[in-house]
Amino acid sequence: MAIDKLSEKLGITVEKNKHKALIGKDTVNQETVMLVKPQTFMNLSGEAVIDILNFYKETPDKVIVIVDDIDLPLGKVRIKRNIIIAYIC
Repeated sequence: MAIDKLSEKLGITVEKNKHKALIGKDTVNQETVMLVKPQTFMNLSGEAVIDILNFYKETPDKVIVIVDDIDLPLGKVRIKRNIIIAYIC
């Protein structure tokens, strides 16, 4: 739902099916923005992120991951920096 709201607000259509995800890409304030909705099972969503990072030759520090967290009250957001995510094949 967060990606849908961002998509609407930024005017980025998220419908291209590529890299196991629905993707929308455009320029916002002279910066390239890509919105991604993985289409895998939740515990495999990292596969889509890794595929996209590899394809576009980007680094994880360029990624903002939005997840729901049962420990947060409805409508609250927590932002963390410098989280290391390990992906094991």
